[in-house]
Amino acid sequence: MNAIQEFCRELCLDVLAAVKGFIYGFIVFALTIGMIGVMIYLFLYMKNVILT
Repeated sequence: MNAIQEFCRELCLDVLAAVKGFIYGFIVFALTIGMIGVMIYLFLYMKNVILT
């Protein structure tokens, strides 16, 4: 019985860790895409300012 409780506890902790890792990975991916978008936008904006 003790082994079953320990197994369920470890399983829940593993699931929580996986969900937390997924959320952190999603946030990092979204920030990376956002930063790339901002850099492209600024590059094109500066290009238009210099050429105009």
